[in-house]
Amino acid sequence: MQRRQLLALTIVFTASLQGCGISSSESDINLKPTKATALLRSDIESIVYPLDKYSVSTDELNIIERAGSIKIQECMSENGYPIDLIGTFKDRISSAERPYGIWLMDTAQQFAYGRPEQDLGAPQLESKTPEFNHQWDSCLREAIPSSDYGADRNALTIQLAGKANSAARKDPQTVKLIEKWKSCLQSHGGSFDGTDPWSPVEAMGDKETAIRIAVSDVQCKEDMNFVQQMADIESSYQATLIKENEAGLLAQRQTIEETLKGATEVVTTFSGR
Repeated sequence: MQRRQLLALTIVFTASLQGCGISSSESDINLKPTKATALLRSDIESIVYPLDKYSVSTDELNIIERAGSIKIQECMSENGYPIDLIGTFKDRISSAERPYGIWLMDTAQQFAYGRPEQDLGAPQLESKTPEFNHQWDSCLREAIPSSDYGADRNALTIQLAGKANSAARKDPQTVKLIEKWKSCLQSHGGSFDGTDPWSPVEAMGDKETAIRIAVSDVQCKEDMNFVQQMADIESSYQATLIKENEAGLLAQRQTIEETLKGATEVVTTFSGR
């Protein structure tokens, strides 16, 4: 049976928050780094970069998604289709970022190159009648205007993060770090075929082998402080771009704050009933 998920809600809300982007054809070739550091949040498998200051955090997204779920729930009930989205709503606890492959030993020991299952903030619903589905789509559009769909493609933080990542990948320090990490992992039995730059061939093998290689992978990275160094290099290019685009970034953050304020009011009002 078809399932109707609130994933669209997540996409749309995120899009509405990040739709302040600019278009730019400026090359990253001449981009120079500025000293900066990233924060590794091993507790939630997340890396905090300088640009994240201007973006939507996981906690903020939880509030926004919850507010959207409330709006849809109330809209459906008002139109004769009572549903419970909030009773089963679960906050996101991790963005599970792996821009440089796996990097947490506990995860490697349990899941190798896989990921622990995590329920997204939005629950799943069984599709019902065509009338129910039509009303659902109508309530979703009412919760967030359809004009906001896809707006995040030009989000300024996304643009700048992409430019910083592109520049960082070409940085000589990055090239040396990756070569050193691969050499270490290969000495422990790992091999690469070019399919995935961060996962060795053994990641797709039997569980015992995958875990053994994954543990060696993380150990190699820990021994050379790989993830912190890689994240710092990327942060240094982000820092330069932040200086060049501060006005636009502040404007984007202001839009986020305004949307977050409205979402908080919706959640507070609902909770106080």
